[in-house]
Amino acid sequence: MTTTMSRSRLTGFGTSVALACLALGAVACGEVPATTASEDTTNTRSALWSIDNTTLDSKSWDGGSDSHLTGWYSVGCIDDYGDDYILGGLKVYKEPSGNADNFVARLDATCRQYEDFAGTYEPTSVEKTAQVFSGNYRSPGETIAVPGGGLYAAGMNFNVNASDGYVKDIQLLYVQKLPDSNALGGATWTYDVLFETNYALGYWTGTEIHRQCPDQSVITSVSVRYSTNNGKIRQIKFGCRPLEFH
Repeated sequence: MTTTMSRSRLTGFGTSVALACLALGAVACGEVPATTASEDTTNTRSALWSIDNTTLDSKSWDGGSDSHLTGWYSVGCIDDYGDDYILGGLKVYKEPSGNADNFVARLDATCRQYEDFAGTYEPTSVEKTAQVFSGNYRSPGETIAVPGGGLYAAGMNFNVNASDGYVKDIQLLYVQKLPDSNALGGATWTYDVLFETNYALGYWTGTEIHRQCPDQSVITSVSVRYSTNNGKIRQIKFGCRPLEFH
């Protein structure tokens, strides 16, 4: 389920012609007065949407076990790759063959670059994938991803073993941007409706834990702590940052 603009520049030759026209007169050269509409549109376009990289709200789940835990292992889209990167997808791997438990044994995160295209904040063709963590695992992994266009990762569901406190499976949640007029009018998107990917590994039995970003915020990081003795995720969190209209 894995799911990409031009501006004229005055050359040296053009500068010479322009100076000659100043001497002869604009009418003699047939010069058409320049307008600033194109430049203004470009500047406005590039500043319409951006991610607030100073505000971070983390959503987490803790399985309750502190025994044999690692520190936090993370992929941070903005911290690692720069502004305008949002989580685009996850690749999830199963436990090793022969292990009777069902759990996430390796997790990769794909950060997707977004850019303002004439008022719409959409993906470019650039994606960066990095490993969040890995224990012993089974290949191949399964990918869950946000579709292209004006859609943004905004939450996750975790299927967990509540009694033993580990993550069995992950589902990605995403939202659609409301029309620009809502942002221009000062209204905030409300996440009343979140779209779902499939659960990556198809492990349906367990307890579902729901976490989502605040309204008009998007996921820009994923972090886990896992057991060094069995490779199970015991704590997981994702970071949310506001997507703002200027």
